[in-house]
Amino acid sequence: MKKYILPLTMALMAASSCCCGTPEYELPTVMAHRGFYVTGDSFENTISSLSNAQEQGYASVEFDVNLTLDDSLMILHGPNVHGTSVNIQKSTYEQVRAIDLPGGHKVPTFDEWLAQGKQNPDVLLIMEMKKHATPEREDQLLAAVYEKVKAYDMLDQVHFMSFSLHLCEEAAKLPGVFAWYVSSSQRALTPAELNERGIKGASYELNVLMNFPEMADQARELGMQTCVWMVEDPELVDWAWKHGITTVSTDFPDKCQAYINALATGNRRKIEAAAADFKAKDTETFKIR
Repeated sequence: MKKYILPLTMALMAASSCCCGTPEYELPTVMAHRGFYVTGDSFENTISSLSNAQEQGYASVEFDVNLTLDDSLMILHGPNVHGTSVNIQKSTYEQVRAIDLPGGHKVPTFDEWLAQGKQNPDVLLIMEMKKHATPEREDQLLAAVYEKVKAYDMLDQVHFMSFSLHLCEEAAKLPGVFAWYVSSSQRALTPAELNERGIKGASYELNVLMNFPEMADQARELGMQTCVWMVEDPELVDWAWKHGITTVSTDFPDKCQAYINALATGNRRKIEAAAADFKAKDTETFKIR
């Protein structure tokens, strides 16, 4: 099969043309990408962004975890701390913690994140384990986060996800772990290939699924969870709904959730108003974060 990248303009045209009538599948749930931070003085991957998402009651929150040079677990997309040249995986806890993020926030520890997350067990925590330099270092990361999650008795609430296939495969072997594979590659493993490895969640960048929508069908037939990212427009929600995607990941969870809520009513006026509001999202504020 020839693999190609579907231009975003074509993708949006395809998405906007697909929502005629009501799809046969359930509406997707919202995953707040790095929390809900496009509000107030919050910032991504901070306790503030997690707390904001919990208050809004989104189905899930995605966050990133790294192992520092001195083996501390800290929450950051990385590799560098925002606005600095400090690489979290090559720096100590003290070096990272000393940095003030925008809004005066600090890079959280994994303990702080889990403690806050446990306050609302209805919100799933989708933990992206960042790629590390070697498989051995990734094994250390996995062992450390697994022991922490078990200690907090949160295996039912915390899902394990990674771009690293090694991390995904090893996580899937651990008792009680729900493992996700995430990829933006046109050569990404298919849901069937993931299922054979015990990986039950497949998260793909939107161009991957739009080029190969049959992968959504395959995942559904296997009873797997699916996520598409990044969903920053109502047309992409429509596309995800039509194809039975279970979760949409977005940097604008408030706008996305409002649009999904409007779709659930079936009221055209409400749907059009929510779609217009979603399109008018505060992209300028988002760019500086």
